[in-house]
Amino acid sequence: MIINGQKADIKDYPYQVILYYNNYDKCGGSIIAEQFILTAAHCLQSDEASKYMVKAGVSNIDEDGQERKAVELFIHEDFSFDEPEFDIAIVQVDEPFEFSNAVRIIKLPNDDQSAKAGDIVTVTGFGLTHSPEAPGNETGDLYFIDVPIASPKECSKHIKSDKMICIVSNTPPRKGTCYGDSGGPMMKDDYLVGIVSLGFGCDTGEPEYFTSVTYFLQWIRDIIPNN
Repeated sequence: MIINGQKADIKDYPYQVILYYNNYDKCGGSIIAEQFILTAAHCLQSDEASKYMVKAGVSNIDEDGQERKAVELFIHEDFSFDEPEFDIAIVQVDEPFEFSNAVRIIKLPNDDQSAKAGDIVTVTGFGLTHSPEAPGNETGDLYFIDVPIASPKECSKHIKSDKMICIVSNTPPRKGTCYGDSGGPMMKDDYLVGIVSLGFGCDTGEPEYFTSVTYFLQWIRDIIPNN
């Protein structure tokens, strides 16, 4: 889940999905085409697509939703754990999703649409709601936060790259992401502008980094050119 967020209904964020690895809920993702999910590359620790499954259309991980098996993984060729700024991947599933008020595609931004310092963005996820040591940190529910984009100066504390954007919440109650939120969406004006990527613990006040979707638009188009 999300740190200090509010409980969400999947109908408000119908593009949010859960990415499972060996039947364990591992990460989030966003539906960007009938059979394609955008997520973080670090979520795909194995290159065997058969080990992954995607569930859509649920507000809690224990609910029944639309389940699809992964058939192909597209991991950015420059990604490594030493190069986290290329933290982007696409998962192709075996059958198209059936669209409804709980399952929909999220719009990708235009080339000139990006999140800038001071913009208010929304982040969603099914990850932990508190630090791993805190009791009751796993509810299985979808949560959201509205937070401002941090300045380049604040973001440069750990990473300085035009491929990433960041948030910093260092005054209580601190809002942010936690384990299990990786790969999930950051939205601005109903467009997908970021992917949950890298943090330094949960509820620490440190910058949290998101892969810039705008920066990687051409990479996405090269994989799914007709969508």
